[in-house]
Amino acid sequence: MDENASMEEQWICEAQAGSAVAFGQLVAVYQGKLYGFLLSYVGRGDVADELTQEAFLKAWRGLKGFRSESRFQTWLFQIGLNVLRGWGRREKIRRLRERAFGWVREDDETPRAPEERLKDSRLDADPQRAVDAGELREKTNGAVALLPPKEKMVFLLRHEQGLPLADIARVMNVAEGTVKAHLFHALAKLRKTLEEHR
Repeated sequence: MDENASMEEQWICEAQAGSAVAFGQLVAVYQGKLYGFLLSYVGRGDVADELTQEAFLKAWRGLKGFRSESRFQTWLFQIGLNVLRGWGRREKIRRLRERAFGWVREDDETPRAPEERLKDSRLDADPQRAVDAGELREKTNGAVALLPPKEKMVFLLRHEQGLPLADIARVMNVAEGTVKAHLFHALAKLRKTLEEHR
């Protein structure tokens, strides 16, 4: 067992015993990862920040129920995914109400792609490369935004968070074969969309 895993186990035990300081260590390790996933999915920093906080609050409250059969990150991302689903349901209801009363703003319909994604410091040296990379980033973000929810989740968890397929299956509470199918379909749709925009 490596030193980081050992420290994490210690923080989990201390946090389960009520140590807010130990839980703070876990937050420090995983906050950026969870926020990055949620930001990639919702496309708005303010919403992703709110969802991240909500997920950690639920994790703190449910920490005594955590068992070491799965990794802490997997368990945390399950909570994050449940929070995201709850937000999605509330958002859908809000939009239905706004449509019913004619309150919809045009900018509510498409999530904004986060600026900080896919940055490359080498692009500053070559303006044409920066333009090309910006166009590719915009097309990729747009194509990801169009994926069905489950395919989008699998794609983001795999390619942005680097989670193994088995962990994604645990996070989403589905079979690993289902994860592979979602990923296959997501990649096929992204390829097709990006080829059409060449």
